[in-house]
Amino acid sequence: AGRIAAIVAAEGHPRWVLSVPRAILPRLGSALPEACRSALAGSLGADLTREPLARLERRFLGAHREER
Repeated sequence: AGRIAAIVAAEGHPRWVLSVPRAILPRLGSALPEACRSALAGSLGADLTREPLARLERRFLGAHREER
């Protein structure tokens, strides 16, 4: 949680999505500092490590690409 918080803080607390395996999501989410949690746009209890890159891009970047 500390490492995630440091990265989010270094980027100026942009909106972000926390995606981690469901089993650790509640503990990790509650361990994040308030400033980091308040920048969360949402969370997803899923292990995405084996998802194809194209699917991840569609899921997380698709809407942003259409706005450009």
